Amino acid sequence: MANAKSQMEDSYIKAPIAGVVSERFQEQGDQTSPQMPVFTIVKMNPVKVMIEVVESQIGLVKVGQKAHVTVESYPDQEFEGKVSKINPTLNPISRTVKAEILVSNPDLKLKPGMFAKVEVAVNRHDNVLLIPKYAVLENTKLEYLGGEITNSQVIVEKFVFTVQDSLAFRKVIQVGIENGSMVEVLNGLNINDLIVTIGQHNLLDSSKVDIITNRSGL
Repeated sequence: MANAKSQMEDSYIKAPIAGVVSERFQEQGDQTSPQMPVFTIVKMNPVKVMIEVVESQIGLVKVGQKAHVTVESYPDQEFEGKVSKINPTLNPISRTVKAEILVSNPDLKLKPGMFAKVEVAVNRHDNVLLIPKYAVLENTKLEYLGGEITNSQVIVEKFVFTVQDSLAFRKVIQVGIENGSMVEVLNGLNINDLIVTIGQHNLLDSSKVDIITNRSGL
């Protein structure tokens, strides 16, 4: 009797994880063995999203940072996740490191094999002044240290054109972190300043301009 009970218990197949059956290889009544797969089970919540971090940004990404994930199937929905693991080795060909994002998926909308866009919040600044990145211009110049020509450094100066009384004025700014198409301004601008966002490449300091939109762009 005990032997029959043991055989009955051994006839049940138990999965090591809770998930969804994605593939079935055996039917009821088929003979199987330890080497033969019966099902493929996929854990759907949470899901793991794999990304590759370029070498220059490895120091910015850390375990525990929040991540925002979007997929083409649901373009208006953002899925929240966290960096759960970072590979310790660098791919010598692509010069990237693999990182794992653990994403909550309670509605099972995210499917294995999907392509995703991932943004990792490496820095967070609140109550900052943001302007469009395309409004920012650059000027590169050499700065000679101690008056010696052989002792110099390259200075990259970032600036925008602000408008006052229909005149455009060149203002040097200091920028901070970027967020998509926007960039943080640390110094050089006030919150009520009007900036030129169209045709700024053709302007000189004190150029006359015409306002064509209401405080949203010039």
